[in-house]
Amino acid sequence: IHNMLQEYQKAIPLFEQAAQQQINLSARIFSLAQLGQIYFKLHDYQRALPLLVQVAQQTDIPFAQAEARYWLGALYTEQKDYEKAIQQLTVSAQQTVNPNAQATAFLLLGNIHRILKNYDTARHYFNLAKEQTHHLEVQRRAEQELATLEVADFLGSF
Repeated sequence: IHNMLQEYQKAIPLFEQAAQQQINLSARIFSLAQLGQIYFKLHDYQRALPLLVQVAQQTDIPFAQAEARYWLGALYTEQKDYEKAIQQLTVSAQQTVNPNAQATAFLLLGNIHRILKNYDTARHYFNLAKEQTHHLEVQRRAEQELATLEVADFLGSF
């Protein structure tokens, strides 16, 4: 509950305690993933990175692995390590069974390719994001990004 309410300082010790317990591997992986996400949201990438890597490498739970790879992709994007971000996000999009999570990965991949000026690839990922999800906010963001690329194309033609 603390995590959902963005009361991260209260959530951290609870997830740390759960992660240290060896009783239930699924609960431990979940706790490590939550800690990684919290540290990411707090911009503490040094703490987030090893936790997310651990989850991505040590679990055979596809959902947890895909989610960890998404957050690793987001972390690498923040650090401007776009090659690693693309690798992690691509694997995340392939592994997840959640269309909204897949669309969010596609959206971030599109943004990275836009930053890298790979506009056709960016457009491809924004279209995938728009088509893959029923989440209206993700669809709206993908449509906005596509419109931005159209304006850039138009302005670039002069």
